[in-house]
Amino acid sequence: MLRINLTRCIIAASALAAAAGAASAQTYQTNIPVSFQVGATNMAPGDYRVAVSNSSGATVVELLNLQTHQSGMVMAGIKADRPKTWPIEGRPALTLACDGGACALKALWDGSESFVYRFSAPKLVKDETPGAALRLPLRKGD
Repeated sequence: MLRINLTRCIIAASALAAAAGAASAQTYQTNIPVSFQVGATNMAPGDYRVAVSNSSGATVVELLNLQTHQSGMVMAGIKADRPKTWPIEGRPALTLACDGGACALKALWDGSESFVYRFSAPKLVKDETPGAALRLPLRKGD
């Protein structure tokens, strides 16, 4: 498991480095009021810069805590249809999947596309209560 996560982090870092030179990038800001996971990285609540980079067909998302400067990176998995309840043109948002008090990055929407980026989330707590989704608005960044 550790080897797989390390490999994913190396691939994500390589993709982000390549993306920095010659790719489209979108930057957002948001406040995340709960602790959460990005891939295998535990993140603290706070204000975040969210950078979405596309290079060679790979989409990498980096979340940087503006207070602690801790960051987490993850490659987007499959694209999924935007939920029908979300407006066609709307405010960009990210979604955390929460279960038993633990949350993990689950999806990101840029506010205009017909799809959302989905992320692999670790298995959270197994219990009887169904998990909740926390949808957080994103503001366009610098």
